[in-house]
Amino acid sequence: MFHHCLNYHMTPRNITDRQRRAFVMIFMPDGTRYNRSQSPNHPCTNYLSLEDGMPLAGDAFPLVG
Repeated sequence: MFHHCLNYHMTPRNITDRQRRAFVMIFMPDGTRYNRSQSPNHPCTNYLSLEDGMPLAGDAFPLVG
């Protein structure tokens, strides 16, 4: 599935005994900064201990040239 980040999207609850796998790629311009109020519980950023205004850079946000 491909979608724009501003489109509402979801999948039904997994009712099987098997884990659901996902591969996520998020494209954004160099210099993008973190804004917690836009998505306070996003699974891609929760574990990174980001603070508001921090640039999204480093190993978790590689640049592709």
